[in-house]
Amino acid sequence: MKPFVQVACEGAGIIISQCFYTAKAKAQVMSLKKQWQTVKDNWLIVSAVVLFLLLTNFSGISSISSVAQEAMGGYAGMDMARSGMPYPVPGNFYPEVEERKKTVFASLRTEVETGLFAEGERRAKLAFSDAGALLVSESVNVYETGRKEYRRGSYQVKVPVDGYAGLVLALKGIGEVKSFSENVQDITEQYVDAQANLDAEKARLARYQAMFKEATRTEDKITLSDRIFEQERTIRYLEDAVKNVNKQVQYSSLSFELEEKRPKYAEIVFVRFSQLVKNLVDNVNAVLTLLFSLVPWAFVALIGFGVWKLAKRK
Repeated sequence: MKPFVQVACEGAGIIISQCFYTAKAKAQVMSLKKQWQTVKDNWLIVSAVVLFLLLTNFSGISSISSVAQEAMGGYAGMDMARSGMPYPVPGNFYPEVEERKKTVFASLRTEVETGLFAEGERRAKLAFSDAGALLVSESVNVYETGRKEYRRGSYQVKVPVDGYAGLVLALKGIGEVKSFSENVQDITEQYVDAQANLDAEKARLARYQAMFKEATRTEDKITLSDRIFEQERTIRYLEDAVKNVNKQVQYSSLSFELEEKRPKYAEIVFVRFSQLVKNLVDNVNAVLTLLFSLVPWAFVALIGFGVWKLAKRK
C-alpha cells in the first residue's frame, strides 16, 4: 500500500490538473464569445469584405469568359472579313521593264426606275456586245414585297482592254450609279518570272535531247527519255502560265449589278406571328437573365440583414 502522504499528493495533482483544463476550456469559450461580439460590433466592415470578395470573383469569371469568347470567335471574325483576289508579296518588280503588265478589276452597280429593269438589261447586253466583252456569268433574282416585285441582276464579264473604258461609260448611262470601284494591279513581276523559268526549262530540255542523241547505253537512253518527258510536261505548265498572264493583261474583269428601284411602301408589312413569339421568348429570356444575375446581390443583402439584426439585438 502507498503511504498516505503519497496518495494525498497524487490526488491533489489530479485536482489541480482538472482545474487547469476547466479554466482553459472556459477561457476558450470566453475567447469565442469575445470574437463573436467583435464581429457583431463591426458588422458593416464584415459585410463590405464579403461584398468585395463576391464582386472580385464575379469579375474574374466574366473576364475569363470574355477571353474565351475572343479566342473562339476571333479567328472566325477575321476569315469572314477576307474577300477578293490575293495580292502577291512585293519582290523584284523589275523597274527596268518599260512595258508593264497590268490587270484591271472593276465593280459597277446601277439602279433603274421600277418597271424598267428589262430595258436596262437589254441596254447592258447591247453594250457588252458592242465592246466585244465575254459574258462569263449572269443571274437575275426576283424579290416579292406583298403584291409588288422588283429584280436584281448580276453580270460578270471579260472585256478587251481597248473596249473597257467605253463599256464602263455605256453602263453608267443606263441608270443611277450607286457604286463604282476600280482596282489596277501590276503583274509584271509574275510575267517576267514565268517567262524566265520557261526559257530556263527549254534550255534544259535541249541539253537532255542532245545527251539522248549521244547516249549509247540502253539504260542511259531510258533515263534520259523519262527526264525529257518530265521536262516537256513542265514546259507545257509554264507555257500555260505565261498565256494566262497574257489573257489577264488583254482582258479586264468587270462585275456589273443592275437593280430595279423598290416599289413605294415595299418595307411596310404586318408583323408575323412567328416574330411576335420570338420577341416574347427574347423578353422572357431577358427577365430570367436579370433575375439570376440578382441572386448574388440578394445573398449579400441577406447576410447584411442578418448581421444588422444581430447588432440591433445587442
